[in-house]
Amino acid sequence: MIADELTNKPKLSQEQQDVKRMFNIIKKYKAYVRHYNKNGNENFNMDKTFILDMIYGIGIAVDPDKYSFSVGFAEFKKDLIEKVLQDKLIGQ
Repeated sequence: MIADELTNKPKLSQEQQDVKRMFNIIKKYKAYVRHYNKNGNENFNMDKTFILDMIYGIGIAVDPDKYSFSVGFAEFKKDLIEKVLQDKLIGQ
């Protein structure tokens, strides 16, 4: 890869790239939660709104371009159900 040759950085394995991506997602999610707390949401209950807000935070941490705002959140919920939860819901 040309960029690697220019910077003399070793190319990351797929596993290393995945770990780096996961750390970036976690970093973004932590920032979302800190921001959530700073915006007067410290008196929340474990209600539907709070849970949906946290799910939204996961979505924008994963892909802010794809999952932001109401349209993006709807897409994230759809993807979450299809790619993660559906197997659990039908017992697989």
